[in-house]
Amino acid sequence: MKARQLLAGSLLLLCALSSWAGNAATPQSACRADYSRLCADTQPGGGRIAQCLKAHQGELSGACQASMDIISQCGEQVKKLCGTQTGRAEVRQCLQAHANDLSAECRAAIASR
Repeated sequence: MKARQLLAGSLLLLCALSSWAGNAATPQSACRADYSRLCADTQPGGGRIAQCLKAHQGELSGACQASMDIISQCGEQVKKLCGTQTGRAEVRQCLQAHANDLSAECRAAIASR
């Protein structure tokens, strides 16, 4: 159950990073080739793609692995600060309101996106 909660928090962060940060490189773009190579048969939705990529963690490209590591490192912080938020917009607003409460690594990851 705890792994599911961490994954849910990580996915919230993934959504927030990609929608808050604009058009810069996102975890989705960093993992696109890995998804095509390793998880093309995976039905999108419900966190299945993230689970597939995590199952193939040792086979991921450097860029995808780095993105997944950032998501993993920041997921708990997002869950702690914004875990009661349910929608993408609400999570984005929560992260903006609590930017100073995030670790320097998470702030840098968000700023670089």
